[in-house]
Amino acid sequence: MELGPRAREEIRSRLIEADAGALSEGDSELLWRFFRGIPEVWEVTSSEVIPVDAMYGQWSEFIGTRCSVEPSYLGEYESAASVLTELYGDHGTAETNRFVYLEAAPAPDEPTTRLEHLQKYVAAEFVEVYLATGGFREFGAANYKGFVAGSRFRRVKPFRSAPNGGNRVL
Repeated sequence: MELGPRAREEIRSRLIEADAGALSEGDSELLWRFFRGIPEVWEVTSSEVIPVDAMYGQWSEFIGTRCSVEPSYLGEYESAASVLTELYGDHGTAETNRFVYLEAAPAPDEPTTRLEHLQKYVAAEFVEVYLATGGFREFGAANYKGFVAGSRFRRVKPFRSAPNGGNRVL
């Protein structure tokens, strides 16, 4: 894929610094469009998977939190939106999403271009959010139901026994 100047632009390797704040509506819509591309790129077909549009609330809360607390990801998200704007304009949504999520060389540990920042700080996290909010079902996993009374190796019971063997109401 031919990359534009914004995607190739070199920047420092650590997190793009920005004060905590809110993401613009336009950038938020663009990043949501990018997030929605995950099941399309992965060709998710299982009826067990939560539809990606049903994940919007959790995704939106995640994005809001990442922008409003330190260290803020606001700078990373704004940079990612600018790269996606360029790539979507040049190559379209489907081709861009496929390239960023699957085909581009993996981002190095210390990214030096805006595209590498997009891959490491945005795309990788979006995949984690997708899997955590229901995408795991595509791979046959089920939600963990929890456990009662803790570990089977616990020596002390995590509850009190009722007097008289439990025959009396407390």
